Amino acid sequence: MSDKRQQLSMLDQWASESPQVSRSDERLSEIDQWIDWDPLYAVGRRIDKTGPQGGAPRKPVRWMIRGLFLQHLYQLSDPQLEDQLIDRLSFRRFAGLPLDQCVPDFSTFWRFREALAEEGFVEELFKKINHQLEAKGLMLRRGTMVDASIFESSGRPLSEDQREELAQDPSPQIDTDADSTKKGGAYFFGYKGHIGVDVGSKLIRTLSFTKASPHDSTQLEGLLAGGERSISWGKTKPKMIPDRAT
Repeated sequence: MSDKRQQLSMLDQWASESPQVSRSDERLSEIDQWIDWDPLYAVGRRIDKTGPQGGAPRKPVRWMIRGLFLQHLYQLSDPQLEDQLIDRLSFRRFAGLPLDQCVPDFSTFWRFREALAEEGFVEELFKKINHQLEAKGLMLRRGTMVDASIFESSGRPLSEDQREELAQDPSPQIDTDADSTKKGGAYFFGYKGHIGVDVGSKLIRTLSFTKASPHDSTQLEGLLAGGERSISWGKTKPKMIPDRAT
């Protein structure tokens, strides 16, 4: 099945002819026109290790790349991404997921992202997207807003004994990388996604992922894209950066 053109099922044909279009659908349709996806799919195919040596074939790269894009755009955990793709027609349309196909489970997206991360391809994908947006004049570079979101793991905190056992006998079903943090009086176990948002356009310029425990400030330097005139944390008032001599 081609990445550029997916055969429509009868359900997809019916849905595409509906006169009602949600605001989410309109927004995602506009974003879809901004991005040349083929270079991004090419990166995704570089981690496909299926072939004569065996290994389960991956889901279509279009679904996976666009699914991860939706995850970052809406700051969703892996289980939330799976649920939203099941529930929201606009998400399915954007991902190119026919209505007669099952949505990949959250662990499939997790494994795909982990495979990308191991090769350093997550940053490469993000840079390719940003270069395209900058070329279209969509990045205004007035300043950067730094923020972070917690993504809860589907697993549970592990004791030291459990970690030692898993070090000797690893299991892909158990999350050994996540850790815990406290926010708003509640404890969370998982990871933290850090983003640098262009103040003018509200588009994400930079990102990083850590375990849940590191303080947000540890990622500040890496989230600045360069050329900012101000920095702000979350919804705080921007702090102006003095102009540097050239």
